[in-house]
Amino acid sequence: MIMPRTLPILYGSAIALLSSTSAFAVEAEPFAERLSAVLEKQNLSIDYAGAEERGDDVVLSDVTFSVDGTSVEAGDLLFEGVTGSREEGYEIKRFSTDLERDNAASGWKVDDFTLESIDIAGSDPASTTPTSSDLYFESATLGGVQVTESGKVSFSLTGAEIDNAFSDKGVLTSNFDLGNFMMKPAIGEDEPSLVTKLDYEELRGSASGKASWDSQTGELKIDQVQLAVEDAGTLTFSESISGYTPDFIQSAMQLQQRMADKPDNTEAWTAGILGLISQLKLGELELSYEDASLVDRLLSHYAELGNQSVEQLVATLDTMVPAMLAGFQNEEMQNDIAAAVSRFLKDPQSITISIDPTEPVPAPQILGAALGAPATLPGILNLDVTANQ
Repeated sequence: MIMPRTLPILYGSAIALLSSTSAFAVEAEPFAERLSAVLEKQNLSIDYAGAEERGDDVVLSDVTFSVDGTSVEAGDLLFEGVTGSREEGYEIKRFSTDLERDNAASGWKVDDFTLESIDIAGSDPASTTPTSSDLYFESATLGGVQVTESGKVSFSLTGAEIDNAFSDKGVLTSNFDLGNFMMKPAIGEDEPSLVTKLDYEELRGSASGKASWDSQTGELKIDQVQLAVEDAGTLTFSESISGYTPDFIQSAMQLQQRMADKPDNTEAWTAGILGLISQLKLGELELSYEDASLVDRLLSHYAELGNQSVEQLVATLDTMVPAMLAGFQNEEMQNDIAAAVSRFLKDPQSITISIDPTEPVPAPQILGAALGAPATLPGILNLDVTANQ
């Protein structure tokens, strides 16, 4: 039996415990305001009827997202495991939602969109996320996206994933798999679209890739980004750029904000963009295409339009390519590229364009060569074009 004289002690302990719990709980309204400010910089507006703390979670009620005048009602949104403050920033363990918009003519829906381990920079200028941006997450998954037009599915995407990791040495690595997509070509009002004329009733494929960014050196590497379309072809892209430092990112964000505030000041924005580009250097670059019937379809289509055979069309293109490259004023390069293009057109397998300079080339040097001495550009970049290898 609890003695009367012990009751004040128990009550006091309970009050102290409750008080300490609420002291560590995040305040919902400041969190919502900071989230809104960060999303606004991404051109995404968010309106909500109320913000409420539920233990370590925050719930925003009756949420509406707006992008470029288009609004979507999202209902109540749950942010799990929220910690931090408006000034120092917030960490969120998990956020997930489903979105849908539908009307008589068309509609779309997003299923199982989830973000985990989210960082939001605070209002204090010293507060940043691991990547120096206002928003960072470790993983994102998307169950599916579906777009309908006139009651029929015109686009779908399933199984998209993005994984980010930031090392102690300041290196961000990202792996993404955008899953599988299906897209039906638009039907022209006057005549069928080109995709339809090429006998593609729908396009199916996938996209994936990986990238890394060293925040200390500013080196950005994009590795094997691949877009594959069934019965069409596969496009693969890799690139490395240096000079992409946190200071560069901050300057780009500031310029973007000034452009939004004064969109008519085009001369200032042009100078600002050129100033940013001048800080970058181009390293390796490779763009390759592996055909899976798209080129054959294109050649057959345009040969039929010209009332000629595919062989005649290819012969005509063989004579056009060197003339198109004459502006480079580099006969050796013209001949090498023309020969590679000719091999590819006569037997469409693969074609690759690569740049591999001995050291990263400053962007101003590339622009200067392109405008003033185009004949030197292939040598500066160590440009190469190969086919069917």
